[in-house]
Amino acid sequence: MWMTALPDDVRLVGGASRCAGILERRDGGDWRAVNVSLSEWNLTSAETLCRQLKCGSVLSLEPPENSSRTEPPSYSRNLQLNCSDPDEVRLVGGSSTCSGRLEIKHHGEWRPGFPGYGTLKDAAVICRRLGCGSAVSSKLIEKYFNRPVWRIIPGCVESKSTLKECVRIKDWSSSYVMEMTCSDSVRLVNGTGLCSGRLEVKSDQCWSPVCEEDLDLQGAQVVCRELGCGAPSVFKGGMFGEVEAPFWTKKFQCEGHESALLDCPDSGLTGNTCPPATAVGLTCSGRAGALIDFPLLSQ
Repeated sequence: MWMTALPDDVRLVGGASRCAGILERRDGGDWRAVNVSLSEWNLTSAETLCRQLKCGSVLSLEPPENSSRTEPPSYSRNLQLNCSDPDEVRLVGGSSTCSGRLEIKHHGEWRPGFPGYGTLKDAAVICRRLGCGSAVSSKLIEKYFNRPVWRIIPGCVESKSTLKECVRIKDWSSSYVMEMTCSDSVRLVNGTGLCSGRLEVKSDQCWSPVCEEDLDLQGAQVVCRELGCGAPSVFKGGMFGEVEAPFWTKKFQCEGHESALLDCPDSGLTGNTCPPATAVGLTCSGRAGALIDFPLLSQ
């Protein structure tokens, strides 16, 4: 099966970076577009491939129409995959790779990234590009004398496939740096805000939804607190769409005081199957993505 190919035998071409484009596999001395069974191709497969290519998380996945009438209708030859590129953004100086000072690589040079303005939604996009969970906090602090920074174009982060497309081509200096904290192992996706969405847990670099029966109120309290989102107001299965990815296989047995969901005891392997419509969704009562506070600078 193609997914067992070595990293040197698969690649993405035609995209904005080495981590985006059409999927190809080496066939002898030639590179050919991969014939992918659409019934087997899903988010989990895409995340596995991104990891094989030493890229970050999946940003988008587009299986287009067949490129040849001779191929079975269940196959696609021009599958577009966009993974985040860990070579263009990083968080440094924090307690993990998911927290610290934001730095962006542009024209081969790493500099602090400085937003023209920003919201926690922008921070959430950056967390996702890093393969981390939800955005917990983002703030500008005065830490250095004036030093070169990469200035981020306002309103660009959510719409572009790479962060370097959002950098102003001009020398800027600032004594402020942007410090961010993303959650390491939990996130809320497909929600209406930063504190609502389908709960997913990260293990072995893959994100898995949680079955409704495997999370109780104490577990929901831990998740909301871990994400800096206050207390849970609603949690139940199917709130934020169905999902086909393999589910988390353990039942959380939290007491409610834990600082992170993965610190909670668990029941071990459940062995139960979980219908797609019972992936647990969660709404917390906390923040709604306020503007990041920073001093005004001239444009």
